[in-house]
Amino acid sequence: MGRALKIAVEAKQTVALDDLNYFQDNIKKLSKQRYEELKTLLADLDISFALHVWENEGKFWLIDGHQRVFTMRQMREAEGWEIPEIPVAIVHAPSFEIAKQKVLAGISVAGEIDAKKLEEYLHNYDIPVDGVFGMVNLPNFDKPKFMTSFLDLAEETEANVLSSKPPPQTDMRVSSTQVKQVQLFFESESHAEFLQLVGKLSEIYSTENVTDTVLSALREASSSH
Repeated sequence: MGRALKIAVEAKQTVALDDLNYFQDNIKKLSKQRYEELKTLLADLDISFALHVWENEGKFWLIDGHQRVFTMRQMREAEGWEIPEIPVAIVHAPSFEIAKQKVLAGISVAGEIDAKKLEEYLHNYDIPVDGVFGMVNLPNFDKPKFMTSFLDLAEETEANVLSSKPPPQTDMRVSSTQVKQVQLFFESESHAEFLQLVGKLSEIYSTENVTDTVLSALREASSSH
């Protein structure tokens, strides 16, 4: 028996996964990388948001959550995950055309990310920056610049990161699923060079975070020898 997704949100109604119908006509794409990230997000944070659906003649049409539904179906079919009935919120629309307009409203991006406020948010709640871009998709956001600024702020608030003392020895006998983040220790010059390289490599490999960028570079280097 495979793992089971859990419900972490309350809703008045739930609908079986197979009874949810796509309604977006492939306006948005889901890359392989984003699929893997979304799968990890669901596995780590459970089903934490109700899907918005339009009910018409006994059928449920997705207003949002198309990528989540696709990912959960793939998790079930390819990896044996157990998927419970999905919490939904019913969106009212008097016609097919209005419902389609609400699909567009659901995928629109209204606000812009304030990079400084995002930095403060991550620091205040101890959220690892390495996983942020895998957790959320931030279109038109300057990732390399943000990473540089974020890590500079981390240096100011955690001066011990650049200490000349070696990091404390830890027991490394843990499973891969237990490892969430790894601290890197740099001298000032090598730290700046690292940030520049990560920024350039993330564009080359089209990666969303430091971990994927470094892994992509290491895999390529390994395959060439």
